[in-house]
Amino acid sequence: MTTRPSVSSSSLAVAEVALAALGVATALSMRRLFVDWSFAGPLVLGVLGGALAAVVCRRRALGLALSAVVSVLGLSVLLSLTYYRSVALAGFLPSRAVWDALWADVAASWGQFATAVAPVPVERGYVVAAVAALWIAAWLSDGFAFRAEVNVETLVPYGIIFVFTSALAADEHRVAFTAAWVVVAIVTFALLRSLRDEDTGWLSARNRGAAGSALRIGGVLAVVAVAGAVVVGPALPGAGEEALVDTRNGGKGTRQVFSPLVDLKGRLTDQSETEAFRVRSERPQYWRFTALDEFDGRLWTSKNDYGKASGQLRTGVDRRLADPLRQDVTITNLSSEWIPVAYSPESITIDRAVRFDDATSTVITRRDRLQPGETYTVISRIPRLTPELLREANGAPSGDLAERNLALPADFPASVRTLAAQVTGGAATSYDKAVALQSYFRDNFTYDLTIPKGTSSSAIENFLEVRRGYCEQFSGTFAAMARSVGVPARVAVGFTAGVRKGEEFVVQGKHAHAWPEVWFDGVGWVPFEPTPSRGVPGAENYTGIPAQQDGEPAAVAPTDPASTPVNTSPPATSSFDIDPSFDGEVPQFEPTASDEGGLASWVVPVVVVGVGALAAAVAWVIIVPALLRRRFAARRDRAASNAERVLVAWHETAFHLSRSGTPPEPWETPLEYARRAAAKRRLDEAALVHLAERATVAAYAPGDVPDEVVFDCDGISRAVAELLWRRADRGTRMRWTIDPRPLVGPLPEASLVAAERAVGLSPRA
Repeated sequence: MTTRPSVSSSSLAVAEVALAALGVATALSMRRLFVDWSFAGPLVLGVLGGALAAVVCRRRALGLALSAVVSVLGLSVLLSLTYYRSVALAGFLPSRAVWDALWADVAASWGQFATAVAPVPVERGYVVAAVAALWIAAWLSDGFAFRAEVNVETLVPYGIIFVFTSALAADEHRVAFTAAWVVVAIVTFALLRSLRDEDTGWLSARNRGAAGSALRIGGVLAVVAVAGAVVVGPALPGAGEEALVDTRNGGKGTRQVFSPLVDLKGRLTDQSETEAFRVRSERPQYWRFTALDEFDGRLWTSKNDYGKASGQLRTGVDRRLADPLRQDVTITNLSSEWIPVAYSPESITIDRAVRFDDATSTVITRRDRLQPGETYTVISRIPRLTPELLREANGAPSGDLAERNLALPADFPASVRTLAAQVTGGAATSYDKAVALQSYFRDNFTYDLTIPKGTSSSAIENFLEVRRGYCEQFSGTFAAMARSVGVPARVAVGFTAGVRKGEEFVVQGKHAHAWPEVWFDGVGWVPFEPTPSRGVPGAENYTGIPAQQDGEPAAVAPTDPASTPVNTSPPATSSFDIDPSFDGEVPQFEPTASDEGGLASWVVPVVVVGVGALAAAVAWVIIVPALLRRRFAARRDRAASNAERVLVAWHETAFHLSRSGTPPEPWETPLEYARRAAAKRRLDEAALVHLAERATVAAYAPGDVPDEVVFDCDGISRAVAELLWRRADRGTRMRWTIDPRPLVGPLPEASLVAAERAVGLSPRA
């Protein structure tokens, strides 16, 4: 009787630890995607949790299907306990609210994916998706390594994630992370290989030499890989060039950038005292990043037409109704593509190439983000606005303005539309509707940072129900409700004025803010402030809201904007000198086509889906044959005698013959089937007949069969399978490779029933 070689528990545990270490290396390599290390804990926990779940299921002898169910449940509990405890059942069991919040987070991150530029903030949606991917990879790798017992395929799940990460990640530490991952992968491969070759355990004295040889080979390969990465890699042609796919840019003449809403809550909660930048200015203002004017029901985004910005910019307000304001800005700890300015910028002086979108008055860096110590000067036009002026500017928008700033998704909730109509029912003008919405939020809602982030339609409904949220919900909901009643609106993102220190305003992370802007014909975009405890500086005349920001009391008591007297006198002249080269005229600004290249905004998601489909196809091609081999191996493992091993060899041969188009007939004896199959498939008849005879003897003769008979039968079976594979064309091989039916259905077996009837004996059990 022959038995399958045993594997010691110590060597198995070492191999399992090595595989988990590869997962940890894959998780840590994602540092190049994120701005800091706060992502590492959850991702490492996801790897170890997925690996532990797979090990427990396998050692408990649970099948693949049940193991998959247990693994999914474990992942759900981990995510609920880590991120959604407040809405989970008993604090850790997934509920419907958990799935809704999880989907909202992942959907929001996916909405940002096409415009994200690494490194990105450690947002929950990205981390949740990464944890899930690593957990699944841990389960797949464990299955390949210890169920299917294959080596190279074991590295594929983690390898796909690592390659995907490398394709999107920042250039920083590329060689170090790649070398580290390759070293761990090679060592893991060597340990798994030595595990396959052992008889009594790779730590045993008998096979210690073989294991040492495998590890030595792995070590040499690791050294070669590191040397190649460090020495050869940077010298390769194109190593210092730009990426083939740059997710920073959209198509010709456009550029998409990562929505600042994604980073907003992190600044408000995690970086509250961190100084971002300083502004030397005569008066406080909201320092604006950009405006988001596209709402798809999930997220507010923008897709802008950027042109080269050199000196003068096209202001977004009527210069006759506005006064100049100079800002001298010094960046301290702000890493951003957007350049904060007071709305609406008219000129900029900066020692770097920048680009400008006149539709949203957004200034962005051309390539690298702002760096500490950078300085620039901006001249903005600050409008002088009154309720009477805004009531008169009530023309109906048309063209692209209406299309972009009145659009709502087709499935926008009817209940929200109804509420907006009720709130603004007594308002005759766009201005009065905006004031009514502003008062509704400020009088009936509470500022609360504990509310989950998001501005989707479902998040709006939840916000209106609980009446609690922070500026993201206030501004997004205001803009959506304004659009539903015919008032063009969008969401602006940036910072409040900051703390005044001498002649400068010190802007900190806690001053990050979002507010709505409303369009008035002949005037332009005008900010409103629905968020309680916030107020736009200089807008008290028409909003009735005093200037206010985080942690500060209101400057003056709120007044009714409808009864505020009109102030027609301009504010005091700035104490700072206006650029002497500025002659008061703003030249026509014509956006130019972007020279930064890149792909259209829809290409990146398509590429990602394509890569995902390709990865799934590759995994399928690897998994199906591995599981089929595992099914045959399981049959051999269950064989209690040499005779049963011979029968397994006979039935494996019948499977390969059937797959080639020659299945056994139920009335045939093994000898009849062997002769017919040999003639039809042009095989060695003597060998097949010998196998059929040995199978018949194994089935009916008393006693066991010798070891050499088992080896002969196994050899014939393998030879038949290899010959049929070599003779098959490429299409047939692919069909055999991807066909999942042998994994779930009964395998073709050459029946011995006819022989049983002929000799009057019963096959051995």
